[in-house]
Amino acid sequence: MRPRTLETSARFFFILTAVILLAGIASAAVNGALQTTDFTGTVVNGNIYASKSAVYITGGPQNTKDPGLVPDGTYYFQVTDPSGSVLLSLDDISCRQVVVSGGRITGVPTTAPPLACVDGYHNLGTFNSANHEQPIQLCNPDPSKCPKDFADTPNPGGEYKTWLTPVGNYSPSVNGTVQDNCSQPVLWGSHRWYSDF
Repeated sequence: MRPRTLETSARFFFILTAVILLAGIASAAVNGALQTTDFTGTVVNGNIYASKSAVYITGGPQNTKDPGLVPDGTYYFQVTDPSGSVLLSLDDISCRQVVVSGGRITGVPTTAPPLACVDGYHNLGTFNSANHEQPIQLCNPDPSKCPKDFADTPNPGGEYKTWLTPVGNYSPSVNGTVQDNCSQPVLWGSHRWYSDF
């Protein structure tokens, strides 16, 4: 081989290796659990709630022994029907962000909400010192704003599902389905719950 060909082959091999490594990083496993709870964060996988404003999410059980949510970062959440085919979240996705640090949901971003997020990030519950989690409310407690955060489920049993996806994996147009807010390959941590309202 001529020197120029060797240089080109080495450059191609380097670029190919970098692309493969970056693809591996981008598709790093997302692990953990998402649960619904009340404002205290002490209810584990609560399943029946009296109102939309009573439902909060956290990411771990009521202890600090498991690894929690992995990887750390900022995530979007959404509410759907049980099958995930009907998006019920109505506010802009930029309002529906949680921060995961040390494997736990620790709050919402500390930066100002984007302009598209008219009402701001979702409300926080009471910090749970037992598991170091900050519950995040799925719906605004103001009755006039709550219907703007997520719609009633079409499910006759009053069943809902919540989802998380890393912000970096967000894709606004996957197959033109409702799951375009959180693309199917990275949906995880879903949890079903029921209404009593």
